[in-house]
Amino acid sequence: MSGDPGESLRSLIRAARSGGLQGVIAGLHRALGADTALFDLNGNTLAAAPARTLWDYAQVLEASKPSSLPVGVAASRVYVDNEPVAILAANTGNDPQRLVDAGVDLVTLEIGRLRARQEGKRELTQHFIDDLIHGRVSEGEGNSRLRGIGFDPRQQYRVLLGQSQTRRERLLSVPWNIHTLLSNQSEPFVRVVVEGRIFMLVPSDPMVDHIAKSLLHHMSEIGSMASVGVSSTHVGAAGIRAGYFEALAAAEAGPGLQHPGAVDLGHLLILTNTQVPVRDIAASTLKPLLDYDTSHGSELVRTLRIFLTADRSFASTAEELFIHRNTLRYRLRQIKELLGHEITATRQISNLWLVLKALEEVPGD
Repeated sequence: MSGDPGESLRSLIRAARSGGLQGVIAGLHRALGADTALFDLNGNTLAAAPARTLWDYAQVLEASKPSSLPVGVAASRVYVDNEPVAILAANTGNDPQRLVDAGVDLVTLEIGRLRARQEGKRELTQHFIDDLIHGRVSEGEGNSRLRGIGFDPRQQYRVLLGQSQTRRERLLSVPWNIHTLLSNQSEPFVRVVVEGRIFMLVPSDPMVDHIAKSLLHHMSEIGSMASVGVSSTHVGAAGIRAGYFEALAAAEAGPGLQHPGAVDLGHLLILTNTQVPVRDIAASTLKPLLDYDTSHGSELVRTLRIFLTADRSFASTAEELFIHRNTLRYRLRQIKELLGHEITATRQISNLWLVLKALEEVPGD
């Protein structure tokens, strides 16, 4: 090891410039005269010098803690976006020049450089997925662009959609795979942010549930009421678009891991419509009832909602509202008179149901 701290640091920088991450590890190995390695947080080796060395990862993990006692290993954690992603360690208790800390800085810079390149690729993917979901590409163009991001449109895929109540800026830190990043390989699945949710396109194989559970764990860590919708298996660009809406309907079913059931088409149309002012139209349709409730302190809108939810059962509705059946009949007559039409025909019931759902589920400005 050189006695000149400046020369040791310059040697590390030269190693990083010429050999990237592996160059940093090899340079640190030469400077300290000790086995050196970079680990992920599960103890898997990302890079090492010499290449094959046995380590006690529990010891490395302990040494990386800020308040750890000397354990014969010099170790520091690598942070990206204030999150620990790796541990750099040297099998020595003698690091007076704090070269391991300098190595951490160089590793962080290298990871940042690789991530910037990865983010460029991800941005292109983001535009494609957004175009696909909103129907701005034909199936032929969609399949061509799918190949362009490294996916075979003939292969079977599933869409995962993760959501939680969190700030958008937290969603933008989409989880990334450090192994894929450092090996400069294409990710095995698409992972982007779409419409305030994390969208993943993964091969349809037994690993889907494991990936979905990992995504759910991530969504739970960054926000509340986390859910992940998993689509059925689809092929091609058109299939992936259908899978997105399946996964969306599943994710909206409630917290936790959700698989598609019978899709509520009305709910889905309200949820995804960005062209028609659905909520304004719904409020206009129910304005006579809303105004009456406001001026009289009544519950006509709530009565209508419960009546339709209970499949127009007088007994269930009266029980839910804690009122007599005659009172319910009187309220329904009021609703009919204020709306100016019956509430018995299929078309009228369907329209009122969608209107009520729109007021519940589409937030105002």
